[in-house]
Order: sequence, then C-alpha cells, then structure tokens
Amino acid sequence: MLLGTVVGFPHGNETPSMKAYQANEVLELGAQEIDMVMNIPALKNGEQDVFMRDIEGVVRAAEGVVVKVITENGVLTDDEKRRACHWIAQTGAHFVKTATAYTAGGATLDDVRLMQKPCKGGVWSKPPVEFGRSKRFWPFCRQAPAASARRGHPNSSLPSARCLWLKKRRSRRF
Repeated sequence: MLLGTVVGFPHGNETPSMKAYQANEVLELGAQEIDMVMNIPALKNGEQDVFMRDIEGVVRAAEGVVVKVITENGVLTDDEKRRACHWIAQTGAHFVKTATAYTAGGATLDDVRLMQKPCKGGVWSKPPVEFGRSKRFWPFCRQAPAASARRGHPNSSLPSARCLWLKKRRSRRF
C-alpha cells in the first residue's frame, strides 16, 4: 500500500500556487501519491486556463509521483464531467477520480463509463478512471473493472481488504 493524501480539499477552489505549495508540503511529509480536488468553480465557470494551471502546478510539484484529480461528480452535470475529463487529460495527471466522501453522491458505474470516453481520446493511453466512495463498495468493486475502472478508493478498511482479496483472486489490476 502507498501513503497518499489530498490537496485542495474539500472544494478545490484554492489558487494554483497554493495547491502546488500543498503538494510540495505533503511530499516532504512522505506522501507517495497525491489526490487533488479539481477547481470546481473554474470548471463550472468555463475558466479552462485556471482549471488547467491548477492541475499542471500540482503535477509539476509532484515530480513523477502519481497525481489523481478528483472531479466530485455529485455536484456536476454529465456535460461538466465530460469537459473536466477532457481538460484533465491534457494536464499530465495520471488518473481522474470520481469522488471523495465529502459531497453527496459518489461513484457510479455510469459515471465511470461516461468518464472513460473523453479521457481515452486524450493524452492517456491507459484507462485512467479511479472510483472513489461508492455507497455499496463491495458490489461496485466487483463490477468496476467491466466499466474500465482501474483503481478504487473505499472509505473503510474492510472493503479495502475484500477488494484486495478479489484482486488477488481474479488477477485483476485496479
């Protein structure tokens, strides 16, 4: 298991320089992966430059460490999810992630499928979707690979252990 943490939590509306600072700080403290909440207001306002600078600054600060961008799908329309994935695919981030446990909603298989389409045509050559927070994590964990999700993030250790067991048993990579 890797030690990961989040920057820009919970709304992602910090400035790009603040998120880059947070990324440097958590890396110095030992983080091995970074989850970042995208700038939700910039996405909703169509401010592509601010949105992308925000993510690119964290990717640059991470210097090769995996950066996952959290979209918080519970507060987005389907069009906003597609636009976010399209923009994120151009930033150098490694994964796009559906949600944290902070906002209403969570991961759905429909969201994972929807998010794959704009990302596959972008910079990434591998399926980049990680699912976060599903109300029924265990059944979701079993179905997510069929929707092309490659990683999952539960909210408790028991679903994590079950998901790892399933991974080992079926030789599937999340």
